[in-house]
Amino acid sequence: MTNPYNNNHNDSGTPDDGGYGGSTPNNGYSGATPGGEAHASGYNQPTVGDAFNDSPSSQGYGTASLGVPMGDERSAAAGGFPSMPDYESSAGAAPLAPSRPGPWIRLLSLIIDGIVVNVASAPAFLLLSSPQEVIDWLFNVSEGIDAEMPMGIGIASLLSFVLWFVYRAAMESSGMKGSLGKLATGQRVVNFEGGQLSFGQSLKRNSFYLIQGLLSILPFLGFIYMIVYGVGISRDPYNQSHTDKWAKAYVVKAL
Repeated sequence: MTNPYNNNHNDSGTPDDGGYGGSTPNNGYSGATPGGEAHASGYNQPTVGDAFNDSPSSQGYGTASLGVPMGDERSAAAGGFPSMPDYESSAGAAPLAPSRPGPWIRLLSLIIDGIVVNVASAPAFLLLSSPQEVIDWLFNVSEGIDAEMPMGIGIASLLSFVLWFVYRAAMESSGMKGSLGKLATGQRVVNFEGGQLSFGQSLKRNSFYLIQGLLSILPFLGFIYMIVYGVGISRDPYNQSHTDKWAKAYVVKAL
């Protein structure tokens, strides 16, 4: 029978004509004949296209780069898309691992660090003020009495505040990659490559404590800030806080 799409009017065609002027079995794409015999792919390919074949002629559509899936190590060499890094298996891929601590476990580590810093700074309070003076001042504050903070307590509080930053930044920028609270709860703080932070990066990351302290001058504002801080972590795809992003840091679970 004559193929109605045959451009050669002098050729009556053959019963197995593929349909576009060809004389070999051809369905327009890659496949096999009813007898299982391989035939041309229909796009100027000598053989059936193999996406994983290193032969440029088998990549499909006559190019050397198409047909190699993204992430295949041969794609960049073939002129296609660059390979995507395998973050799950590479050693420096901790930030993009699927398991990142949420706000509650991070709050627990923060409470542990607060206990550590308060215990470490207790001698400063005892040396710079008498125990009775500290007790009286705390009692007045709890009762809502507007009592002036004794100078010794003020100096000790400032030292405790500085100790917090030095302790956190020193631990996070060390080989430990985390404070004692982070280590106790199985967390680490890393940069994008999974390495340790610099001291400056850690100071930026912990600046939330300074912001919270300044906002606490006004009633409840510091508390509201910490709630917003925690919600921001829970809604972020990488569980980063806004100070984490500023420092280009990630909190991850220890491997």
